[in-house]
Amino acid sequence: MIFPLLACLRVCCAGLLVLAIGQAGASVVMNNTRVIYVGGGTGESLQFRSSSAQPDIVQVWLDSGDPASTPMTADAPFIATPQIFRIEPDAGQTVHLMYTGRTPAADRETLYYLNFSQLPAMKDEGPDSSRLILMFNSRLKVFYRPQGLEAPPADLAGELRLQREGDALRVHNPTPYHVVVRSAKLLSASDEHELAESELIAPFSHTVWRLPAIGQSLRLVLVNDYGADTVSVLELP
Repeated sequence: MIFPLLACLRVCCAGLLVLAIGQAGASVVMNNTRVIYVGGGTGESLQFRSSSAQPDIVQVWLDSGDPASTPMTADAPFIATPQIFRIEPDAGQTVHLMYTGRTPAADRETLYYLNFSQLPAMKDEGPDSSRLILMFNSRLKVFYRPQGLEAPPADLAGELRLQREGDALRVHNPTPYHVVVRSAKLLSASDEHELAESELIAPFSHTVWRLPAIGQSLRLVLVNDYGADTVSVLELP
């Protein structure tokens, strides 16, 4: 059974005010910015690292796409071991991730999300103590890559198909991979225009971007398996 860290704190530390915020300022981070889970193996090892000056308690769970998910509503078919752990200052922790569900689509990647919450490990200060505690939540993409599906080509942008439709540009992804777009800009002779930012194009799907001006080419910044940016300039049809 999964016990959410926040619920446990409400029971054990009723005198404390717990405030959940995003990952900015979190001192516990994962070494990678995404997880590539290759099917058919023995799982993946995730490395966490703390730069905090005090011990922290971390809880890990996965979901299938609900950004408001909690450990109690986690619905992704994975087991993280350990799910809850204490991490010491300037120390690391390995978490083993194992897929436990049926094999998803064999011809494409499937997207899940890994979440982890960080709270300071506290000593009992007595029933009258009162303090504000910040709980940091982080969320990362997990790409399940079925067995037999090779790594995406280095020039993934070159696989995309572009099609003008009036004042819009249809971008078709004919590959079995998720295309992670950091930014897309329309380039003209003297200017550039932002078309998209932080967008995900699913396998065998498309997206449509409005063209605010006349341009000759498209500057794409994609994020690869290692979290690095790859820059490509594509001529528009």
